[in-house]
Amino acid sequence: MENPLIAIAHPEHPLLKNKNNSIKVLAKETLITREQGSGTRITIAPHHRHEV
Repeated sequence: MENPLIAIAHPEHPLLKNKNNSIKVLAKETLITREQGSGTRITIAPHHRHEV
């Protein structure tokens, strides 16, 4: 089963100019993610610059 991750942004955010942003592009942004230990956060963490 495929579980795509979907980024949500303000309608005027510059990321919306490109509908196929890579994980490298998203990694430069501030992200709000799920709790520590969640599959989503485990998937994103290695690509993101740091965790708070």
